[in-house]
Amino acid sequence: MVPLVPIVPTLVISVVYCLYNAHRSWSHQRRDRILRERVAYMLWCAAEKVEVSVE
Repeated sequence: MVPLVPIVPTLVISVVYCLYNAHRSWSHQRRDRILRERVAYMLWCAAEKVEVSVE
């Protein structure tokens, strides 16, 4: 049992880091998606206001 003692803190730190990294990645993806949706909506609204005459 003694050889397992140094492994437990390393495993706990690794799990905490993996969870932190997954949350950070998820929040960045969510923020980027929201930004893309807002820009798309802004361009859509701007395109509706512009009248293009096709001759």
